[in-house]
Amino acid sequence: SFANFTVSFKPKQEFLSLPSTMTALDTSVAQVKVDQKIIPAELLEFSKKITKEFISTGRKVVEDRAKGKVRIYNSYSSSLQKLVSSTRFVADSGLLYRLPETINIPGASIEEGKIIPRYVEAVLVADQAGENYNLDKEIVLKIPGFKGGPKHDSFYAVVPNGFSGGFKGEAKVISKDDLKKSQEETSKIAYEEMKNEVSKKIPPGFQSIDGLREIQILKVVAPKENSKADQF
Repeated sequence: SFANFTVSFKPKQEFLSLPSTMTALDTSVAQVKVDQKIIPAELLEFSKKITKEFISTGRKVVEDRAKGKVRIYNSYSSSLQKLVSSTRFVADSGLLYRLPETINIPGASIEEGKIIPRYVEAVLVADQAGENYNLDKEIVLKIPGFKGGPKHDSFYAVVPNGFSGGFKGEAKVISKDDLKKSQEETSKIAYEEMKNEVSKKIPPGFQSIDGLREIQILKVVAPKENSKADQF
């Protein structure tokens, strides 16, 4: 017969401080280079655009002037015509709109003795705030400053899509808190979605290191504070 016996081992513990080692991550190599302390790496870049809609909670008395894109024509002569800022344009209804900045209308073309009108694109702004300056159809406006002279019928503005944006009264607006909340929430969604996308697209054989991951919010597009809007 054999005697039973038990052997106990007590490991010896030693604590050793290892010096920090600088290791390079190189996207141009395919294998680890121990002697040169180089580890193969791959640089991955992703981009994502997040759009989210929010409800405005602010209220404010708003006075907005209607605006419209126009083409201002010169059928008078081949000479350039300068129109200064605040030049008035009037519709047949009597509604008045103004030119917000100085422009130059190119001279008309003369072909086989005929005058071919030329134009410049610009924006006209209603003389006063209010919805009555909104027009949802194409109209033609004349310059009252030329009335009584030969230029009155030869200079005119065509508004293809009318005027819009005119308002006067209390309205819902985008508050400072609305903007802050919307930007924080949208940025958070963008960050989380980008982090998940990066994690899913790591190539086989590679390991993602949190300290080497960088997510940047490059641009936040939002309306201005106190802009009139039910949603934004």
